Amino acid sequence: MHNKREVLGKILFGAAILILLYMFITPISHVLIHVDEYWTYSLVNLPFFEGMTVAIHDVHPPLHYLILYLFAPFGLTNIHLLKIVSVIPYLLLILVSYFKIRNDYDWFTAGLFIFCIGVMSDFFVEFLTIRMYSWGLFFVIMAFIYFKEVTDNWNRKSWILLTLFALLSAYTQYIFAITCGLMYLLVLVEILRSSDVKPRLRQFMISVISLLILHSPWLVVFIHQVQTHQGTTLEIPQIGSLFNYIIFFALNHPTLRGWGFLNFFHLIG
Repeated sequence: MHNKREVLGKILFGAAILILLYMFITPISHVLIHVDEYWTYSLVNLPFFEGMTVAIHDVHPPLHYLILYLFAPFGLTNIHLLKIVSVIPYLLLILVSYFKIRNDYDWFTAGLFIFCIGVMSDFFVEFLTIRMYSWGLFFVIMAFIYFKEVTDNWNRKSWILLTLFALLSAYTQYIFAITCGLMYLLVLVEILRSSDVKPRLRQFMISVISLLILHSPWLVVFIHQVQTHQGTTLEIPQIGSLFNYIIFFALNHPTLRGWGFLNFFHLIG
C-alpha cells in the first residue's frame, strides 16, 4: 500500500510539472483575459515612481507591482513575460513540494498537494493572470508551512520565516493578511494551552511587533485607500452563499460548472 501511494504521488507530481510547462505555452498566456489585468499592465508600463503613485490610489498593497518592475529590463510591454511572472509562484511551489513537503511527509502528500494547487478551482487561470493572487497564494502557503513549524518546534528559524512570509502576504493582498492573522490567533491559542507560556508568548509578541513595525510604512497608505474607497457598495453575504464559500477552492464557480483546469477552454474557444 505504501509503494502504491509513493507511485501515485510521483505520477501526480509529474502531472504538476506538465501543467507548469503548459502554463508557459498555453494560448491564454498571450492575451489579457481579465479586466484587472489591463490595470496592472498599464500601471507597470508607467515610469516607476509614477506607477507607484498610481498604486497608492489602488485598493491593493504594492508588492506585486514591485515584483513586476523587477522585470522591467526584460520588457514590460511583453504580455507573455508578465504572465510568466505570475506562473513563477507555481514553479516555486513545485520546488517547495519536492524539497520540503516530500521530506516532511512523503511523495503522495507532495504530489497530491502540488497537483491540486494547479487544477482546483480557478487556480490554473489565476496562475496565468497578471494579478497578485498567485504570489499571495505562494506567500500564504509558506506562512502556513512555518506556522506548523512554529507550533511543532517553537524555534527561532521558524518564527523568523513565519514573520517574513506573513509580512510578504500582507504586502501582496489584504485578504492574505487576514489569513495570516488567523494563523497568529491559532498560535496564540496553542501558546495559552501549552506548559511554557511565558517564553513562547515572548516569541509571539516579538513576531507581532516586528510585523507591525515593518508594515507601518504602508499603514498611512492603507488608511488613505480605505478613506478613498469608503463609498464602495459591498454586497451583504447571504446564508445561502455560505456553501459556495466553503466549496469555492474545490470548484471554480457557485454553479458547480466544473474544474478550473478544464474551464480555460472557455477562454480560448
